[in-house]
Amino acid sequence: MKVIYKNKRGSLTFGGGSQADLNITAIEGLGPVNKTVNSITYYGKPGIETTNITDGSRTITLSGDLLMSARAQYARMMSILDIPGTLMIYLPDGEARLIDVSYTSVVPGERHADYRTYVIQFNCDNPYFRSSNELMFRAYEKTDHLNSSFTLPGIFTSEYGNTVLKYDGNATVEPGQIWIYAKEKEEVDFSTDEGIGILIENTTNGEFIRLEYPLSSGDFIKIDVAGRSIKNQTGLELMEHVAKDSFLTGFHLEPGENRIRAYNYQGTLNVTVRIFYTDYFVEAVF
Repeated sequence: MKVIYKNKRGSLTFGGGSQADLNITAIEGLGPVNKTVNSITYYGKPGIETTNITDGSRTITLSGDLLMSARAQYARMMSILDIPGTLMIYLPDGEARLIDVSYTSVVPGERHADYRTYVIQFNCDNPYFRSSNELMFRAYEKTDHLNSSFTLPGIFTSEYGNTVLKYDGNATVEPGQIWIYAKEKEEVDFSTDEGIGILIENTTNGEFIRLEYPLSSGDFIKIDVAGRSIKNQTGLELMEHVAKDSFLTGFHLEPGENRIRAYNYQGTLNVTVRIFYTDYFVEAVF
């Protein structure tokens, strides 16, 4: 198995052969993590009532050895391991699973004639591994095809999208960002104008984001779900325009098919919606 740890100070390769900075003898902590369970008890009532279940943090333990003669290599390794970084686990098919490391712990082991053993622990606040590529899903897009004052019945209606996002990860996660572009229609039909803003809903789990903001032609809205921020192209913060019954913390992708519904309340605009996401996994290897 090939493992790489990388940050702004450089990268370390763990594995076998002459190209490795440290030879791996064992690695643990790549499977599903233990659950953190919160519960309460009631006087006179048997058992407990579980109130919350979450996946705990992850610790990956790597054991290996380093040649005693590699003093410069050792100094470089300790410098890189001293700050946070990203650990990349390469599977036999060449695919990589990545995980962010908050801090590491290094424990030197026994000294031998020409090498010394080490144990390195990589501590990860978020226990999930992710794929190496960010994916983009076209949740909704509408463009005008008629460019005249003559309109057929049903041609210009409030924009609606209902498409399936296939999420290949096996951990329920938030998407990264949602981008919204607004453009004025060639032919405006005010009869389809139902209000302001846009609704983005995952009907698979019933979660949604409702933005009650008056979109204008040329607007570019970036919803940073993980960063809990919504800004337009000028940098103006728009979190105050999130509907009272809508929360960025309550919008997730489920393993498998996610049916995404986008609804534009402003019939005077064409709106494009893009969802950027990454596949996340509860384990690194099968």
